[in-house]
Amino acid sequence: EISGTRDTYTVDDLEMQLIWLYGLKKYGLGLDEKAMAEIWLEHIPHGCDEYSMAQRNLRRGILPPASGWKDNFFVDGMGATIRSEIWALTFPGRPDAAGFFAQQDAQVDHWGNGVRGEIFMAMAESMACVNSDIVASLRYALSKVEKGTELHHTIVKIFALYDAGVNEKDAYEYILLHYQRHPNFTHCAMNLAIIVFALLWGRGDFMKTTLLAVNCGRDTDCTGATLGSLLGIIN
Repeated sequence: EISGTRDTYTVDDLEMQLIWLYGLKKYGLGLDEKAMAEIWLEHIPHGCDEYSMAQRNLRRGILPPASGWKDNFFVDGMGATIRSEIWALTFPGRPDAAGFFAQQDAQVDHWGNGVRGEIFMAMAESMACVNSDIVASLRYALSKVEKGTELHHTIVKIFALYDAGVNEKDAYEYILLHYQRHPNFTHCAMNLAIIVFALLWGRGDFMKTTLLAVNCGRDTDCTGATLGSLLGIIN
């Protein structure tokens, strides 16, 4: 149970969402990025990568959204995308609301594609709560991604392969060739390419979908957990 005391929590895929549950309980729909920054400082005293950069900025009085991009090499990391489910499950069938709160959340410690990634998954998951259709949910979320961005270009390409009937092996090899180059293994666009590939070619089979993702490598705990959440929602 999360209380209002100054307790210490691990910062990662699940625990961050418990912190935001506490925030929703405290602030309701008034929860915004400034309130999230206060909660972060109170309950999350340490972390790595983008978490530590955001913490340093917040402690220096740099508030969101600047806390997400100031001196932050990891702005495009997966750290926000992996905590998207809380907003989808709080606002099932309301991707606009899920996306809004996902943006407020992500801007504390990310910028650019690192923010877009959480919005994308929150919207897809929110839609999946009411239509149980993986492809339709992902297509809807893609339609809301800012055009011309790396994330939009990447996911559009994965869908183009899928719509062209490219087989699983060739699609897998294309991803390994084109989306394995970024020096940050948690890079959001790269890992979302893997997630979308696995969800499309996995066709709802939990084990196959998970193996397709983790066998692509890179940020495997995040790719497996994120697609697992969407499949859990659908099933």
